[in-house]
Formats: sequence, C-alpha cells, structure tokens
Amino acid sequence: YDTDKIKNLNLDVIVNVDFNKIEGKLFSAAKYGIWQLMTVDFSSDRRGPSGFWEVLLQQENIFISLVQQCPNRTTGILIDSAVFNREWSMVQTTRIAFEGAVSLLLKNFKNLADGTLHLSNKSLKPIQEYQYPSLGNVLQYIIKFNVQLGTKIFEKLGSIIFGLRQEKWSLFLGKGSFLEADLSGYK
Repeated sequence: YDTDKIKNLNLDVIVNVDFNKIEGKLFSAAKYGIWQLMTVDFSSDRRGPSGFWEVLLQQENIFISLVQQCPNRTTGILIDSAVFNREWSMVQTTRIAFEGAVSLLLKNFKNLADGTLHLSNKSLKPIQEYQYPSLGNVLQYIIKFNVQLGTKIFEKLGSIIFGLRQEKWSLFLGKGSFLEADLSGYK
C-alpha cells in the first residue's frame, strides 16, 4: 500500500478488518489512527480463535473490543467494548458478536463526529498473545460441537413431529438510534 496516497485522503479513521500485520507510517496516515474490532477481554489472559475458547470453556459471553492499534502491536488503546451471548458453536458465536459489533463501531464513529470521544483519555492495554488451541482442545471442542449438533437435531425433530418450541429470548439495550445516525460526515 502507498502510505502517502492514503495520507493525502485526509481520513479520520482507518478500520483494520484484516489480521495482517500493519507496519510503518500507516499508523499516522489517519487523524485518529487505525481501529480494529477484536474478540479480546482485557480482564482475561486468553486470546485466540473468535468464539473458540468461549464455547469450549462454556463461558456465558464473548467480548468484542474496539481498539486503536499501536505500532508495537503489544498494546492498544481500548476505545470501547461490548458483550454478547455465547451460542452453541464458535461460528454462530462469532457471527452474532461481529454483527452486533457494527453498532459498537457506528456508535464510536458518531461520538467521534460529535466530539464526545476523547482518545487521549484512554489508557494503553496489553494485548495478549494469540493462543492457538492444542490438539486436545480441538478434540474437546469437536465432541462438544457434535453433542450440541445432536441436541439441535433432536429439538428440530421435536418441533416438526410434536410441535414443541424451544423458548428463547434476547434483550438488547442501547441509547439513541444508530439506524438513523447521519454518516455523511465520515470519510
């Protein structure tokens, strides 16, 4: 990528939606730096495949953090975070968390445009090393996944044959309407 070309665009924020390593002058190419959504809970010591550890360890929630990346890659500025319910598989958990994280990103874009987001007040947080699961962890996950898949199939058959319905509900809390937010002022 041509950093000078990017800098000439006078961007407010660059959103990193990839996991490639970013180096050099790109960190200063946007006014407010490079932001990334990460599945990391800064109060825990584990980071790895999105949704994997949450499902394997049967944690109730998955944390999504909006982080301003720093050039050293071992720290980041925690801008905001959100918590989402864990689902039965890592794919479902990740899908729901990142779909919900879009509102987290839009909320902070709006706060940035309104002048209510002050990154200088935020503190540096250590970003945990990516922890790859061991073969034992993967086998454990596969067993749990297949048990859950069997349960889902049984529930579906119960619904079709006997008309049973699994009762589930979700509660979403928020302030303002991100669906009506004016994004025309963002670059």
